[in-house]
Amino acid sequence: MQTSLPQNLLDRRAERAIRNLNRWSSRFDGSVTQRRRHLRERCFIKASLATIAGNGTAGPTVGEWRTVWVRNISAGGIGFLSAKPISEITEPIVIVLGNRRLIYRINRSRPVHDSFYEYGARFIGEGHVDS
Repeated sequence: MQTSLPQNLLDRRAERAIRNLNRWSSRFDGSVTQRRRHLRERCFIKASLATIAGNGTAGPTVGEWRTVWVRNISAGGIGFLSAKPISEITEPIVIVLGNRRLIYRINRSRPVHDSFYEYGARFIGEGHVDS
């Protein structure tokens, strides 16, 4: 599986996959009607992600942390790549960007270039989720 690769090689492959996705997206920029409320900014940011499970009396539980690569971000959502699939896509996720913990809900996913998975998620809040 791809995640057994050295981190620097995984980072380079993620960057290449994002460049390919951005190049493909650029072809449609003028021809497809965009239905977005917020301006989407392209980027390449390495971040940490975990799923959030449960609303029980003990509070939410944070799952295993993984590395993801953010390819675009806006006030309304985020697009990112993961080296392995996220199986709990119905659960909220937390993405750590800098010192902020942003909470999202995944609303689309697909396999893409070089065995990565692309996800799109809608912003639902900022939290203080403990790890």
